[in-house]
Amino acid sequence: MAFRKNTGAAVLFAVWWLLAIAAAGQQEPAFETWRTGPTHAAIPWSTHISPVRLSAHQRLEIVLRIDSRDKENLEAVFELENERGNRTQVRAPELRGVVEQRAFVLPGKYTVSMALWNPKSDAYSFTKRTLHVPPLKRDPLPEIWTDLPPAEFAPLSGDSPESWFLPQLHGRLRVRVRSRHMLHVDLALDTHLTGRAATSVVESRRSLASLIPSFKALARIRMENGSIETSVLDPTPHRSVIESDAGTLVWDQLRAAIGIDRAITVNIANLHSESTPDRHLSGEIERMLGTGDDGRAVIVLSGSPPAPDLPMHSRLFYIQYVTPPLKQERVQHRPAGNLKGPPIGVFRFEAPGAIAGARIYRVQSPAEFREVIAAITRALATM
Repeated sequence: MAFRKNTGAAVLFAVWWLLAIAAAGQQEPAFETWRTGPTHAAIPWSTHISPVRLSAHQRLEIVLRIDSRDKENLEAVFELENERGNRTQVRAPELRGVVEQRAFVLPGKYTVSMALWNPKSDAYSFTKRTLHVPPLKRDPLPEIWTDLPPAEFAPLSGDSPESWFLPQLHGRLRVRVRSRHMLHVDLALDTHLTGRAATSVVESRRSLASLIPSFKALARIRMENGSIETSVLDPTPHRSVIESDAGTLVWDQLRAAIGIDRAITVNIANLHSESTPDRHLSGEIERMLGTGDDGRAVIVLSGSPPAPDLPMHSRLFYIQYVTPPLKQERVQHRPAGNLKGPPIGVFRFEAPGAIAGARIYRVQSPAEFREVIAAITRALATM
């Protein structure tokens, strides 16, 4: 009898222990219930939604923020729901103090839900807000967002190359071009930096943080009557061809080709060198242009101004992306679709210049870069 009692007690204890583990492992915030209820604030907090702006990825961006003085490990939940009821949700565990979450959105009306939850006490705070995302005024690329989801969460911009490229994004831009004749386009990223961009590691990384997502957007150009090849020209110099997967750059190859730390080191060393380094860029462009026939075009994105010996060819498009000083950059982050000043389409970027017949653009913001993409695709369509 004693053996049976002890066995029964052991079985009950084992069942209780397994149920306890399962319950602990399945503990989840009751977000579905909170969503249908009123605003709740059991945990002291505050929430903020940034103005909508056009990002370097050529997508409208918002930043959701939660502030809390609670020192315990908390979990934040963010959700975006559009007018059709499509929901996108992300969780940020082990929150202490502040958490920010970036999201890319399409124009429209959204319900933004934010929650803060204490797994130990099950206390929570919840709020729901309405967000109106206006369309861009006079958008030069009205079809570029056709294939994108209504909302997509992404890590906040940081100092890592992955945060500049965002390889985890599923949404893809649409930029299609049908030229009059068969056309091969070489798209190259020039990582040689000069001027302020090469004065320090910080400035170099800021410049690359603009160049990499812009290059990713350019690489979405699809030639319906031809082909396009992407490559990186580093300051050593060396040209590396980058493959694409269904029109999207392969991040591992691009990261290896750029060699972030190597490129920054070489750029800074060149700046402090007494002699002017041979960029070899003009020679590479000449090789990409080939014999100068009408079946090829070259697009170069760079953080540096064009060299004096830039090839004399009207099928060369050269884009210099100038990252503005930090103070000026903060001023430029104005709400998209509600700009104070010229609407999109009338910006300060220089119209195509004439350096030996090449088309030169100088930009310093995502909105200006968008205009340039539109201008280049229109030109390619006439070739």
